[in-house]
Amino acid sequence: MNLIAYAYRRFGNVGVQAKLNTAWMRNYQWQLDNNKLNMQFQVTLEYHF
Repeated sequence: MNLIAYAYRRFGNVGVQAKLNTAWMRNYQWQLDNNKLNMQFQVTLEYHF
């Protein structure tokens, strides 16, 4: 199961983007009771000329 949250906000010439990826894997690599939770967070700053 995957869940992705995304947000973007612009403040004048500066843009800020944030993304959160979450993955819940049951029986990872076909092994019973081998459950894994993976979370990734990314922040991006951009400047517009």
